[in-house]
Amino acid sequence: MQKQILLTSCSHTPGVDRWVRSLAAVKPSSFQPVIIMFEPFFDVPDGVVVYRADRDYPGNVKRFFPVRDIIEQYGHQRWYLWTDCADVVFQNDVVVDALLSSSSADGFFSTEGRTHEGSWWERLIKPPQFVALKTRTIYNAGCFLMRGDFFEELILDMHRIVSHLKTFPSVFDQLLLNRFIMHNQHRCADLDSVCLNIGDRYRPGDDSSEAVFRDGYFCRRDGTVYPVVHANGDNKDILNSIATAAGPAGVSPL
Repeated sequence: MQKQILLTSCSHTPGVDRWVRSLAAVKPSSFQPVIIMFEPFFDVPDGVVVYRADRDYPGNVKRFFPVRDIIEQYGHQRWYLWTDCADVVFQNDVVVDALLSSSSADGFFSTEGRTHEGSWWERLIKPPQFVALKTRTIYNAGCFLMRGDFFEELILDMHRIVSHLKTFPSVFDQLLLNRFIMHNQHRCADLDSVCLNIGDRYRPGDDSSEAVFRDGYFCRRDGTVYPVVHANGDNKDILNSIATAAGPAGVSPL
């Protein structure tokens, strides 16, 4: 079976080295790591493919635009696991074969464990194109799995919307992703078994929390380790509070 693509887009910022080190948990037979790298550049281990963009990091929306070139090279029918970089770690090998064979979905997306209503995002969904997201589940733009042709549809949709805007917030990529999912819900499924977004799904000291931190790993209550862990916004403080925890393959994931 053809290897899937593990894809990110970044420049050398704090936390990027953690993402690179934690790649040791992902077996080379499972995914081909690919980085779209903006300036300033940084070194990576053998086996990681780098596409250098000779310009500064363009922001969270425009970082997606070069992905179309990657899809053109590796194939529209191949699967792409997209992750953020500076706030993502791999705890275990990422295996998605069973997920893909059990679903006809074209994309799999990880949730934040709540709806937009009452969340930090509610203040940003007032424009008409986003107001319908209010009662809908939040999907995180920091980790998702898409077939190449569907991924390209997302990027074209992003480009179409922002091309008419003079300015937009740095977190606009997640709003655009959630809007796209809303309009293509019949083609989407969840990725929560693969990716844990730190936030409402992980609440330290809360017995009803979906996830727990045990023996150096984020895992389900039954001990199953989440292969991918993502944190952003205020939730980075949670990562800092457990930064000395031992991680996979002798790597401190936090």
